[in-house]
Amino acid sequence: MAELVDLHKEFHLGNRFTLNVASNLAEMLDENYRIIVKYETYDLPKYDDGIKNVIFSTSRETHDIANHIFEDSVFAIFQNYFSLDRWGNPIHNPISYPMPIGPFVDLEKIPQIKPLHDRKYDFSFIGQIPHTGTRDGFKRNLDRMLEETGDKFKYFVKYTDGFAEGFGREEYLDLLNESRIVLCPCGAYSKETFRFFEALKMGAIPIAETLPKL
Repeated sequence: MAELVDLHKEFHLGNRFTLNVASNLAEMLDENYRIIVKYETYDLPKYDDGIKNVIFSTSRETHDIANHIFEDSVFAIFQNYFSLDRWGNPIHNPISYPMPIGPFVDLEKIPQIKPLHDRKYDFSFIGQIPHTGTRDGFKRNLDRMLEETGDKFKYFVKYTDGFAEGFGREEYLDLLNESRIVLCPCGAYSKETFRFFEALKMGAIPIAETLPKL
């Protein structure tokens, strides 16, 4: 079994999906490999033992080329928010591979999935509206639609000031479970969003402006 090094040590706060994938890979490989899970901004520990290092690089929403990609000790990199050029196309590299961000909320134990026709809301959105121009436009259009349609739809909409500041885990999953459609606008810097995967897991229909090209 390969050694697993978790430099993050905060997966109890969310995104255990990435840690679980890294853990499963460590069980598949032998001691000639080392699996390192790290925030992209963290420095890589210095190893000089000949072991092949496989990095899970998270949280670089700007889609830049991963750090440490040219270091001899690095055998492979699995990168969230994979490197893209200015047109949104993947920048391929022989040792770097894209990995979906997956859900942020822990979905190992979820409520029983409701059929779509039994759900309370036609659509829902709860989330942060950053001052970046991405979700600001989404908010203006959504507010205008709600004003013009009145009570035509049953919906739940709540704007928050920061990431994961809306509901707790159980309330959030209940909201997804009561929504036929979940609105999934782009993140602050990336088209990818945890909400897309969370909505799918809870049997809702995610609606996104556009999908990543991966």
